[in-house]
Amino acid sequence: MMKLDSVDLVFDLLAPAILALLSILITYSVERLFLAGQPLTTYLKALNLYGFLLLLGGGYVMSLTGLFGFSPTTLWVTEPSWAALIFALAWWQHRTRSKGEDSAPAAPRG
Repeated sequence: MMKLDSVDLVFDLLAPAILALLSILITYSVERLFLAGQPLTTYLKALNLYGFLLLLGGGYVMSLTGLFGFSPTTLWVTEPSWAALIFALAWWQHRTRSKGEDSAPAAPRG
């Protein structure tokens, strides 16, 4: 049984969230810099969201694997599974949005 102290617990629970938030703030700042201050496109907003979820979940998978003392094999299974889940969510969102755009009636011309 592994000994767990409060510093490890706090670090393992807060570090993934803090690092994910820090990365999303840096990404947002760089994107706004490249867009010359214009608002982000829908594509970039979605990319930021799924990147944030991927980092947050991946960080917690790694953190909790170490916290509970699971074998490294667990990490090799859960990390790609989390990435596949986020990919499936993004793909499903993309498919439902593109189907909704295709079925919308065309605006009258003229």
